[in-house]
Amino acid sequence: MNRHSSSTGVSDRRDSLSHLPSAFSRSPRGFTLIELLVVIAIIAILAAILFPVFAKARDRARQSGCFNNMKQISLGTIMYAQDHDEMLPSSHWGAYIFVIRKHIGSAQVWRCPSNSGGYYIVYGDHITGRHEVMRTPEIPDGKWPNSYVINDDVIKGTFDSPLRTSLSDIKYPSSTPMLGEAENERDGDAEYFEHRVSPVVAPETLGATRGQWESSGWCEHVRGGKTSSHMHPWHNSGGNFGYADGHAKWSKTVPALYKWLVERPPGYNKE
Repeated sequence: MNRHSSSTGVSDRRDSLSHLPSAFSRSPRGFTLIELLVVIAIIAILAAILFPVFAKARDRARQSGCFNNMKQISLGTIMYAQDHDEMLPSSHWGAYIFVIRKHIGSAQVWRCPSNSGGYYIVYGDHITGRHEVMRTPEIPDGKWPNSYVINDDVIKGTFDSPLRTSLSDIKYPSSTPMLGEAENERDGDAEYFEHRVSPVVAPETLGATRGQWESSGWCEHVRGGKTSSHMHPWHNSGGNFGYADGHAKWSKTVPALYKWLVERPPGYNKE
């Protein structure tokens, strides 16, 4: 047999084999209804397991961002006081928001990631001595972002009183809150008129009993209504608080009433 006839035989065998059905070939077909339902059920189960995990992780990230804001504001307020003979800024017309800006870097620090709407218009009564809207290149319209409320027994000052708090007045700075998270969620076009909580005029302050001094009911941790001067648990059923020594802390409950006062009632001279 010569080489040509051998190669011809191999070619003929290949041609004959090409007509045989392949063991690996199948006719194409779609999924059956049962198979589709099984796939959908598996996806639904995975979604039910993973979505809450993702949501919680997202809220943890927002809580951390808010915590950092609180710490930066608290430290910035103390730095301002150290530059001004230990005197804290005024709360009148939101003056503190404007005057500590160089110590906190950006006005967006006043914005909680979980409560991203609303603003406060700061006036210069206790800044320039004139009732004028305070603007900067960062805030050209004078609408300062603000998701937080300050403790106006620490950062104080009203239209008829220039009274200020000195750092030395605060005997227990590590347990005295300086600010907390505002209750109401607001849209971007809504002004937030109430920017502080007032423990000195809380009902419990007038003839308070021991139980009332130790409670946080005066600012109602979870509140219905529309009273903006209360606080809200925006993060994992709790809220962040900034303190008068510059640290921040997440808490499931609002600190007790006596801790918000610079001059604490008898028997409560403790951290």
